[in-house]
Amino acid sequence: NQSPFNLGSSSNTIVLGNNSIQNAYCKVAWTVTSDERMKTNIEPLQFNSLDYINGLQTKQYNMNNPQDYIDEGIDNNGSLMDQNKSIGFISQDVKLLEDSMLPNEIVSNTQNPDNYGVRYTAIIPILVDAMQKQQVMIDNLLNRIELLENN
Repeated sequence: NQSPFNLGSSSNTIVLGNNSIQNAYCKVAWTVTSDERMKTNIEPLQFNSLDYINGLQTKQYNMNNPQDYIDEGIDNNGSLMDQNKSIGFISQDVKLLEDSMLPNEIVSNTQNPDNYGVRYTAIIPILVDAMQKQQVMIDNLLNRIELLENN
């Protein structure tokens, strides 16, 4: 069994938990470094955020960890799956979307071939950009409606 806590200096990764961990709690919000002084090539998004968001496929599912079956010495028949429903995205679906729209992974994370992931916080700026674009569309439609109603 893997340790639920791993500081990997060679791969620049920190792993908190393993597949048997069900929840993680933190008393404060995560702060992610976002200092302009540490960034180069700053520019607006170079893809259509609305198309990206519309291309995401939301799913509900039960987690089913293959390692649990190996540990128990039984076939993976679904008997050990988590009974609580989860919601989210499937990394392979997100990767397909990104492959069709982007030059590299932004939200999907396939660095570990045994366990693909999703960078959920990376969706936030895409959502903000999409909402801003939608607001421009809404404002334009409201202006058109007002013009039509006044004529």
